[in-house]
Amino acid sequence: MELQTVSQVAKTFGISTRMLRYYEQVGLIESIRNDDNSYRHYDQDMLKRLQQIVILRKLQIPIKQIRNILNNQNAVTIIEVFEQNISELDEKITALSTVKSLLARFVDDLQAKADVSLKLDFLNDKTMISLVDSLSVPISRIEEKIPIDGLNKASETLSKEADKSVRIVYRPPSRVAYIQYEGDVTPGDGRHRKISEAKAQKFIEDMNLVKLKPDFRVFAFGNESDQGNIWITIPDDLDVPDEIPTQQYPGGLYAACTENFIVGEWVNKSDNYEWHNSNFMRAIGWEYFNPFNVYDLNDYDDNSDWNCTYTTELYPIREIQKFSVKEMDSINAKLNELDKLFASRKQTNIDLMSLTLQKQNGGIHELNYPGGCVELKVDNAYHSGSMVAKHEYSYPIKIELRVKSDKGTININCAHMGIGLNDRNLNQLVVCDKMHGWEFDSYKKLGTIPPDEYVDIEWILGKNEMIVKVNGEIRFYGTNFGYIKEYEKNPEYSLAGELSFGTAWGSTITVQSLRVTEL
Repeated sequence: MELQTVSQVAKTFGISTRMLRYYEQVGLIESIRNDDNSYRHYDQDMLKRLQQIVILRKLQIPIKQIRNILNNQNAVTIIEVFEQNISELDEKITALSTVKSLLARFVDDLQAKADVSLKLDFLNDKTMISLVDSLSVPISRIEEKIPIDGLNKASETLSKEADKSVRIVYRPPSRVAYIQYEGDVTPGDGRHRKISEAKAQKFIEDMNLVKLKPDFRVFAFGNESDQGNIWITIPDDLDVPDEIPTQQYPGGLYAACTENFIVGEWVNKSDNYEWHNSNFMRAIGWEYFNPFNVYDLNDYDDNSDWNCTYTTELYPIREIQKFSVKEMDSINAKLNELDKLFASRKQTNIDLMSLTLQKQNGGIHELNYPGGCVELKVDNAYHSGSMVAKHEYSYPIKIELRVKSDKGTININCAHMGIGLNDRNLNQLVVCDKMHGWEFDSYKKLGTIPPDEYVDIEWILGKNEMIVKVNGEIRFYGTNFGYIKEYEKNPEYSLAGELSFGTAWGSTITVQSLRVTEL
C-alpha cells in the first residue's frame, strides 16, 4: 500500500499542512504514524476521502456538513445538505443583486447632483436607509470575496451538463395548499389548467407568499395539457381560507429534467434508481420555475406570463435496494428453511385446462390450449385479462409457474397480494398489497425478463416474508405487507383466495406448468 507524507499530500492537493492537521483534529481524516520517525502518513483510502473533502470545500460546504456527508451514505441526507446550501446561495445571490441595484441607484442620484465634492451625508438620507434596510439577507451572510471567474466557468460547465443529463433533486416535506378547478370545463382543452393557474396566482398574491415564504414552490399534476391540480408550498402556520384545502406533502427524491418525457426512459436505464410509486404522487408531475415574481413589473400579462415560463418534469424515484453479502446470507438462510417446509408438504400440479377466463377492463380476450399449454391473448394496450384457478388457496403458499410472454408482461394474483413482472414493458416488478386498498408498495427493478422465452417464476408468500425468484435468482424480498402484519397480530390468522395469472398492454402469455404448495 503506497503511503504519502504530510508534505506530499499538501503539495498534491494544494492545501497547507496546518489545514491537514485541522482536518485530523475534527475527525475528517486519519493519519498513520511511522514507528521509526513518528512522521504522519496517509494511505490511499484517506487520499480519496481528502479529495472528496477538497471538492466539497470548493463548493463552500461547511466542515460540519462535510462530516455528515462522509459519515452518511444515504442519498436523501446528502441531498438535504446540498439543498440547504443551494437555498443559502440563493439568498446570497438575491442580496448581492439588491446591493448591485442600490449601488446603481446611488450612482444615478449622485450623477444628478451638481456638487461633485458631495460628501457621504447622502447615506443618511431616509430613502436610502429604507432601501438598504430592505436587503433580504444580513450583510454578514454575504461573502467579502467571491471568485467571479471561477463561478462563471463553473456555471458554464453546469449549463452544458444540464442540457444532456437528468438531475436528481430532493424536495423536503412541506405543508401545501391544494388548488383545483372544479367546474364544467372539458379536460384537455387547456382552459382547465389556465383557470387553476389564475386561481393559484390569486392565492399567492392574497397570501403575500413572496414575502412570507420567498422559497415557495409550485407543482402541477395531471395530463400535460390539463394540469388542473396545483400544489403550493406554504408556511406551516399560515392561516388559509376555508375554501383552499391544505395537506402535508412528505417530500422525496425525484428525477428532473426540463425536457418532458425523457426522464422515464432515463430512470428505466439507471443502475441506481427506480420509479417510486408513492402514495402522495402516483404520477409524473411538473414544477413551475416561479412564474409569480411579477411584482413591480409594469408589463406583466396574466394571460401570457405563465406560458412563457418553463417547467421541469418530476419523476418520483428511490435508490435501488441492494443487499449486502451479509443480508443476502440471511435471506438465503430463511429461504432454505422455507424450502424445507414446503418440500415436506403436498405439491399440487394444477390442470391448465381447468383455468377459466376472467376479463378485466373490457376488450377482446382469447384463451387457447396449444400443445398442452394454456395461452391468453389480450387485444390491446388498454386492456388486461387473467386466467383463474377454480380452487381457493391458503397462505402460507408457494406458487411455481413456468411461463413466457411475447412482451414479458406477466401478472400473478393470490388473495390479497399481487405481482406484475415487466409492468408496462419496463424491467420492473410491481408488488401490490390489496390489504392496503390496492396500494402499490413498490416498483422494484428486477432485470429484464426476455420475451418469447420460458422463465421459471417462484413466488413465496410466507408468514414473515414475501420472496420472488426468477430462474432460481432472488429478485425481491420484503416484509412490510398487510397480510404479514395480520399474522404478526394473530399467528392463527387464516387467509385464502383465488389464484390468477394474466397479462396486459396487448400482450400474450403462455403457461406451460403451474404448481402450488400450501403450508
